This record gives sequence, structure tokens and C-alpha cells, in this order.
Amino acid sequence: REILSAFLKERGIEPEETRYIGAFLPYGKAANQQGLPQDVLLIGDAAGLTDPISGEGLYMAMASGIHAAKAVAQPQPKEAYLNSIAPLLRTVRDGVKAQRTFYAPLFHRVFLTRVKGNRRVVTFFFENMVHEYRYGYHDLQRLYRDYKQSK
Repeated sequence: REILSAFLKERGIEPEETRYIGAFLPYGKAANQQGLPQDVLLIGDAAGLTDPISGEGLYMAMASGIHAAKAVAQPQPKEAYLNSIAPLLRTVRDGVKAQRTFYAPLFHRVFLTRVKGNRRVVTFFFENMVHEYRYGYHDLQRLYRDYKQSK
């Protein structure tokens, strides 16, 4: 709040007169865009494109924004956009399924114990799963195999 207050003051807004409102990230369920007007395309958090495991959303926000920009030049923008973001939607769906495993107490403890202090495995995971989504959550076995082969 201190940083936000300083930011507001720099712009001539009195922070004491400002109401602070927070919101939960809408991850775990992508928004149904079929019922929206044809000229409305939701991207990023608004579309529910946030990784259910990590909470990361910048990659999907940027990717969905690029897909939306390309789709508006198509004869059927909504259809083109929804087809182009299908892999992102699959990542969200698969991530929801993987949540049950990732956050199960036993798995979580074992995973954190094995990963703790192992920068290489954490770096490999984040570069391939979070940074560029080279693997989906349905590819975790392949991700693990490729990590082992990369040693």
C-alpha cells in the first residue's frame, strides 16, 4: 500500500480518498467466451488463462493477446481466436487435474524435499513449463525423462 500510495500521490491522487479493492485470480476455470458478443475476446486473467499449479499468468496473457491480435484480421475472429488458444485452455484443464496430485500432502512434501536446494531441476521445470510451456501437464512423464537425459 505504501508503494501504491506514493504512485497515486505522484499523479495527484490522494490515497486517503481511494478505496482499495482486491480480487482473486480466476484460475482453474477458463471463461466461456461462446456466449459473449462476436467482437469480444477475453485474454489473460479475464479469460481464466492462469496456470493452476504456479499461478503464473504472464505467458498466457501475452500469448492470448497475440492470438487475439491475429484473430481480429480473420473473417470469423471469435472462432479463429478460440481455436488458436485451445492449447492454452488445455494447459489450464490439465493443470486443474494435476493440482490434486501436486498439492496432495504426501506428494507435496516429497516433491519439495527432493527439489529443495536443487537449482537445476527447478530451473529446468520453470524454463520448460512456466516460461514457454514446451510441455503441458499431460506431458509430465516426458518432462521428467527429458530432464534426466539432459544431465
